[in-house]
Amino acid sequence: MLFRSLLTVALPLLASAFGPATPLLVRNDASPLMTMRVSQGDLKRRGKITKMLDNVKSTNDPKAAIQSTVLTDKTAELLETCGENVRKSMLYKIQALSSQYGLVVPSDFGTPMPLLEREALEAQQAAVKKAEKKSHFDQFKVDRDARVAARKAAEAGTEAEKKKKVAARIAAIEAKKREKEEELKRIEKEEQLKLMATIANALEAEKEAEEKEAASSESKEVEAEA
Repeated sequence: MLFRSLLTVALPLLASAFGPATPLLVRNDASPLMTMRVSQGDLKRRGKITKMLDNVKSTNDPKAAIQSTVLTDKTAELLETCGENVRKSMLYKIQALSSQYGLVVPSDFGTPMPLLEREALEAQQAAVKKAEKKSHFDQFKVDRDARVAARKAAEAGTEAEKKKKVAARIAAIEAKKREKEEELKRIEKEEQLKLMATIANALEAEKEAEEKEAASSESKEVEAEA
């Protein structure tokens, strides 16, 4: 009996000391019957977009406000950083508000770059950066060797011989420098061609998928009419 009495007194004190438990799930306003996990970053971004939409509604010219405030690159970039569920929810609200004033939201508004294109772009950037780093290091070695060779040449012969050797070395350095620049341009061009080919393949695959989906839908409609 004494233990139960102490436990009854201690439990409220412990709850008061540590505070209420932090909820792990956040309710989705669009559907009260469903729950989804939302990160703190997405909560902030969702709140920012919601506040933006509320401010637009309260202006004297909501249509102009939507065009200048909502349908901008800044808002699109903000949507791209949101999680999929939050992005879809906010995009739906933006589309609904825009349609009320006869505005059309671009189909790719706030949509992140497809994985295939993003990977191709990142690969191209990495290859160019690697080539630039290698070119810089090679040029550093060429310049260092040129300085050493020029100093040795200057110390070895007469004044005329020194000048001749230095001029020849400088010409060799310039030639190697031009070769490195041409090599870097070639690498950049090859990577750009690869990126364009990858994007073209991705678009072709997407087109074929859409055509198959359209054909399937048409077939189902014909069967339904029959």
